[in-house]
Amino acid sequence: MTSEDDQWLWEPVWTLNPEHPEAAEAEKVALVRQVVLGLAEQNRVTLWRGQWPDGIVEPLSDEGRERIATEVPPWTIPECTEQPVIIQIASKPT
Repeated sequence: MTSEDDQWLWEPVWTLNPEHPEAAEAEKVALVRQVVLGLAEQNRVTLWRGQWPDGIVEPLSDEGRERIATEVPPWTIPECTEQPVIIQIASKPT
């Protein structure tokens, strides 16, 4: 998240893949899920329903948040999810 303001949900997991190839995918997903959802709860990032490759469509619904809390494909394989999600750094106070 430090290199760009918006990232697709799977990008943080993909970043970990070359850095930690020995770690199981489930462990990487669990770690990234905990961090991203924690940042969202702290209002440090916002989550948006997206459309690949066009970008943001609308705020992620409560149902969408529940789904990403339990489903794996949105975190790993963009082609296997009908709910692409974008992580956006929250606006900084001026």
